Amino acid sequence: MADAPLRGVMIGAGTFAMYHIDAWNRLPDVRITAICDVDPIRADDLAQRHGISARFTDWREMIDAQEPDFVDIVTPPEVHADQCRHAAAHRAHIICQRPLAPTAADAAELVADLAHAPVRLMVHENWRWQPWYRVAHDLLAAGRIGDPTTLSFRMRTGEGWGADADADADPDVAERPNLLLQQVGVHFAEAFSLLLGQITSVYARTHRSNPHVKGEDAAVVVFGFEDGPTAILDASRYNESTAADPLLTFGTMRVDGTAGHVLLDADGGLTLHPLGGIPEVVDYELPEHGFAGDSVHATQRHFVQSLRSGLPFESEAVDHLRCVEIIEAAYASAATGQAITLT
Repeated sequence: MADAPLRGVMIGAGTFAMYHIDAWNRLPDVRITAICDVDPIRADDLAQRHGISARFTDWREMIDAQEPDFVDIVTPPEVHADQCRHAAAHRAHIICQRPLAPTAADAAELVADLAHAPVRLMVHENWRWQPWYRVAHDLLAAGRIGDPTTLSFRMRTGEGWGADADADADPDVAERPNLLLQQVGVHFAEAFSLLLGQITSVYARTHRSNPHVKGEDAAVVVFGFEDGPTAILDASRYNESTAADPLLTFGTMRVDGTAGHVLLDADGGLTLHPLGGIPEVVDYELPEHGFAGDSVHATQRHFVQSLRSGLPFESEAVDHLRCVEIIEAAYASAATGQAITLT
């Protein structure tokens, strides 16, 4: 007899939560039984659109009443630790949006606290599941460009130049003292680590162009890797892109190696160019549904498959801690003007 569907609940009904609930609804062995949000109108709206009858404004009350198999946390990082601990106390597995906590120290404390709990914790890091990174990883692993030497990524999204500075998607964006690197830099650290291995040093320069925000809206970061490659992130949420959807890939990427290079364009296209050879378009499936190549669905499918099989998550919580540490090092570098070496 087939296993019963996993019963899950969601905390948070904000902008990104719609991608989560859509992905859960397309997984045949999952059933979301309740949604919670401090704004009852927002919770009602998301629940009604997806056929969920139970709505709450108190997440403790929801977990206590529903006794779910897992909890999906889609809330600001300031409340993640309390929500994760409460879920673990009720023997519910956890998938939590990043970052796990506002600081690396807080996140490390949470992971340590949950290490011996009878539940599993996975950080919802969907960028490593974006299909262009998966395919690029496979090309590099197969030696198609030889030994990787340099990665360069240019991000221009343009959502942060106005007086509202993307306040519709993130109401607190103007008040965040750390902005671009904390918001998306941690994703790039994860994706670059997937492609090139362990990051061991960081040098960063940050800039603020929009006077309506407190945090940085542009940065250039140089990442050094354990096996020798270097990655450069040249990112701005202030200046615009000419891409049809700047938030699909968030920009363009080139990975150079000893035998050629791989190019990612802003529309998700990949091109492989062997040294001295003819460039070839890499044919791969690029879903149009969902967020960024349906990466949220791929992330949540992996979570469910790992729970069912008992196998480790591809990226465990300790890997996320490393990415948070890298971003804190980038801020320290920008403040001091010095490169930071990571142990």
